[in-house]
Amino acid sequence: MYLRYPGSIFNPLSVGCHHLIKQGAKIVTGIDDIIEEYVGLTKTDNFSNKKDLAEDKLLASVGHDTTSIDVIVQQSNLPVEQVLTKLLSLEVEGLIVAVPGGYLKVSS
Repeated sequence: MYLRYPGSIFNPLSVGCHHLIKQGAKIVTGIDDIIEEYVGLTKTDNFSNKKDLAEDKLLASVGHDTTSIDVIVQQSNLPVEQVLTKLLSLEVEGLIVAVPGGYLKVSS
């Protein structure tokens, strides 16, 4: 099999593409490529651990009023890096939303 890269390995303009390929990137040439990545994923998969998340210290530290990241870090007693990662996960799962000044817990 002949592999073809998006640019010469000696061309500095191709470094970004080559890095993405090394990380496992997939080329998208149409909607079918996107759908293929989502096969088997359902909304219920994201919320299967909702009870565990509700008991999570981080989620418990986010209120229904705007809660700043500083307050969330202080109340959760977690490192800032871990807080930011978990906040992103909770936001993707629809349990919180980012707003100016911090985060809000979403009513379920």
